[in-house]
Amino acid sequence: MKTISLFLGLFVLTTGLAAGNRIVFYHNNYGMISETIRISLEKGIATFDYDDLPLNLEERSVMLTPLGSDTFTVQTQSYINPAPRSQAGRVVRSPDLVGSYLQSYVGKEVELVMTDGSMLKGIMFYQDRNMIGLDDKANKRNLFIRLDEIRNFVLGPSDFDFETNGITKYVPYLSWIIRTEKEDTYQALLTYLCTGFSWEGLYKAVWDEDTIILETFARLSNDSGKELEDFRVLLVAGEPKRATRPRTHAVRGGIASHSVSMDLIASPEFTADVFDEYHLFTYSEPINMKDRENQQIRLYPSQKVKTSIHYEYVTGTTDVTTHLKVKNEEANNLGIALPSGSIQLYREDEKDNMLTFVGEDYVNATPVDEELSISPGKAFDVVAKTTTLQSRNPARNITERDMQVEIRNQSDKTREIRVIHTIRGTWTIVRNSHPYEQRDATTIVFKRELAPKEELEISWTERIER
Repeated sequence: MKTISLFLGLFVLTTGLAAGNRIVFYHNNYGMISETIRISLEKGIATFDYDDLPLNLEERSVMLTPLGSDTFTVQTQSYINPAPRSQAGRVVRSPDLVGSYLQSYVGKEVELVMTDGSMLKGIMFYQDRNMIGLDDKANKRNLFIRLDEIRNFVLGPSDFDFETNGITKYVPYLSWIIRTEKEDTYQALLTYLCTGFSWEGLYKAVWDEDTIILETFARLSNDSGKELEDFRVLLVAGEPKRATRPRTHAVRGGIASHSVSMDLIASPEFTADVFDEYHLFTYSEPINMKDRENQQIRLYPSQKVKTSIHYEYVTGTTDVTTHLKVKNEEANNLGIALPSGSIQLYREDEKDNMLTFVGEDYVNATPVDEELSISPGKAFDVVAKTTTLQSRNPARNITERDMQVEIRNQSDKTREIRVIHTIRGTWTIVRNSHPYEQRDATTIVFKRELAPKEELEISWTERIER
């Protein structure tokens, strides 16, 4: 069999499309692969098979399209998965033999002790939740054995290469019946959707009170079962609507353990464009990416940006949390589309100029002229406590509560504190010691600045009708 790749949304096909390979990464664990291939076909009706596919191919999305002036017509298109179906029935297995543990021995020599006391030895070439495939070279046969027929595994130390040891691989493949007007070698574009690809923003920030140095990366993940070689990269920020996800075809199970590689070279870069409701990021150079690999690629140059800081206390809790706000505007060295992703905050130690990790948060996609909101964790030097001083019922359907919040700023800097209080039902504040803002139908917020070592009491009476 020969080898190809496939297609999804945001794709315009033209006869003048340049040759090459491209991968489109989306946020929700899927991608679109487009590969240019050459197919040698006889005149009339010809068959072409292709097996360089990811493990989770959405076969309904596959398109094979001729490029250039010479054309052909696809008569039929088939997806074939030759791996045997798991046999039905309840399977009892040792915990040591499940999932990724057993999967790691595919391609290795194993010895089996069967439930009837007999022994089998060979290369395990297939594994799923219910059975394994064993290449019994001594008897020149391939066996498919249910796990509940096996008493014990003796796992050999040797690794075996599929090719050099002549073991049959059960690989899914695509097959086409194609009609042509002449015998020729045709250039074609194979496109498809598959799961196993994803991307997100990854931010690393060095925080110094009112500024942060912001490093922005795109973190790409490939858990598709397919290696990428010299693929152009397009990232889509936004979530195109998908119909109910079709069942995908998978050969491998379990959760991948990823290796990490990092590309911090400054010269290649992303260019950003807007397409309908989506932001597109196109990388200037092709990438290579192994299966089960993560890559971090710089999305924007490093920027020093201004940030504001305040502290929030939700009544009834014990923690005061730190919150940073960054305005995404040109005047603040930004004004760019910021994708969703995780942000890690560090602070520089003045004693040795080393960085110390101080917190992490997940941030939503932030359009231009909106605020990037970061909550790195709990404050240490700002403490607060809520007390219900008195609760009474002046009428059967009315409750009144006298509330008090005590706040202490034990740091050596002035801090802005926001006390957030939620009230359910039809309510009225009948007395309050400090001004408040009504954030929404159920939330009020008291905002105060506390000087170093200052203590503050905020009190109010709330009346609730039920």
